[in-house]
Parts: sequence; structure tokens; C-alpha cells
Amino acid sequence: MAGKNPGVSTRSKGAIKFSGLPSPLDKTEPPTFRQIIQYSYFLMNTYPHLSCYGISKLIANDVINIWKAVNPRLPLLNENSVVVKVNMLCFQKAKQINRKHLPAAQTKFWKEKIDTLFDISSCSCKLPILSCDNINVKCDKENCQTKHIICTCPLKRKVPTEDREYLKDQRSKIGPKGTFQLGPIDKTAIKKRKGEREIQQKTSPIESTSSIQDHVSPSTSLSHSSSPSDEADYIQPDSSLKVPYNLTKIPRFALELVRGDISSNLGASLGNALLLDLRAMALI
Repeated sequence: MAGKNPGVSTRSKGAIKFSGLPSPLDKTEPPTFRQIIQYSYFLMNTYPHLSCYGISKLIANDVINIWKAVNPRLPLLNENSVVVKVNMLCFQKAKQINRKHLPAAQTKFWKEKIDTLFDISSCSCKLPILSCDNINVKCDKENCQTKHIICTCPLKRKVPTEDREYLKDQRSKIGPKGTFQLGPIDKTAIKKRKGEREIQQKTSPIESTSSIQDHVSPSTSLSHSSSPSDEADYIQPDSSLKVPYNLTKIPRFALELVRGDISSNLGASLGNALLLDLRAMALI
């Protein structure tokens, strides 16, 4: 019956499956084609009465959540499109390869592609790297060392400037890990830092807001008026704050603060100081 979960078994139960053994999905990185297929085998074993569409929907939901967790600003395909993409991969191509029903040329193509990114970004361009004098870059900075990665997609599908290197890295990776990764939480280090902060709070007086203002001059703040095109790259400040915090988003820095269990106040101060130092060194 169409749509029925066929299970992992085919005509030969001992045969090696395309992409390998059943496996849960690693949630620290956007998955590859191999990981998606292995996860489908795992779910078929776990939920033998679930339909192919039902399993495809579970996989699609998990994959979307992983992408949103590792980089929430990337434009993604809608859920239905991801479900269709998963179903085509797991219950058409993989099934045909396992049953040896796919032509040799297509089988070779999928075997070569198996360890690359299962891409659900709505960006369809190649994210080319262009020189400063290119018409799409218009960079007049002397001795510029910036890697100008351009997204030529329409506005709704355009990748933010600061996230293009990440997506380009993911698309070029072979295997589950790219250059940019989420590291595991170091619980021992977190516990140690908590103890150090508690001791410091007991032995050191808390610096007043006025003393902070003496050290951070408004003239050195990186905050500036944003144009309509910049609105997505900046956070609206809290009107109750008296200190001129920098409003530039640094998502990977913020992610590591969360994973390291750093308090919001300390994280904001560290982030602002980091950006001020980068500005002083003319790196931004």
C-alpha cells in the first residue's frame, strides 16, 4: 500500500543499507544526506507503524529545529518543502538504491553526494566571493582584507552578510562537521566559573553605573543610526539602560555565553568591550 512504512528490511534482511546503519540525528550541526537517511532507518525501527509521510514530517521538523538552533537568522524553506525533500531522499532514492532499481549513473551521483549538506536554506545562489571592485561589492577600503561573499537571491531569501561565510562553509563540508561548530557543554568548567564568580561577588564591591559611564565614553560607542536595510542586524536598546551599549549582533559570541552559563549582565559588558576593542584596532 502506498505511503505505508516498509520498515528498514528489504528482500535481503542481511544486506548493507545505502548510507549505513540506523542512527539518531546529531543535533549540533546541520545534517548531511547520509545522516538524514540513517535517521529515517532509525525512526522506521522505532515507529514501525508510522507512515512514510509521518516519518518524513518528523525528520523535517527535527532538521528545521537544528538549523534554527545553530543559526536562527538563515532563511529556510517552508516545512512542506522540507517534508517533500526528505520523502524524496529517504523513501524514493534511498529505497530505489537499496532495491537496485536506480540507474547506475544516478546511483553513482547519490553515492558521491551522500556526505554533503542536506541543504534546507531558501538561498539558491552559490554565495560567490567577489573582489572589492565588483559592481555588487562597491568596497573602497584601502588594502581591504575582507572576504566579500555576495548573496544574489531576492530579499526574502537573502542570507544576512554576517551569516554567509557560515552557510558557505556548511555547503562545502564533506562529512558531518564543518569549520563552524557548536562545542559540547563543559559542565566542570561551568561549575568552576560559578564558584569563582560567587567568591568574587563576596570579596569585591559592585561597580556603580556612574563608574561604568566614566570608563565607556559615548564617543567610542559603536552604536549608530540604522537605515531600513540595517534594521534586521541590530537589537532595539532597553530605554532603562544608562550605559551606551553597542547594539551590533555577535551571535556566535552570544551562543558561547549561553553555553558557558554566563550571566546576561556580564555577557553584555564583555560583548560591548570586545566590540570597542575591535573598533579601536580598526578591525570593524
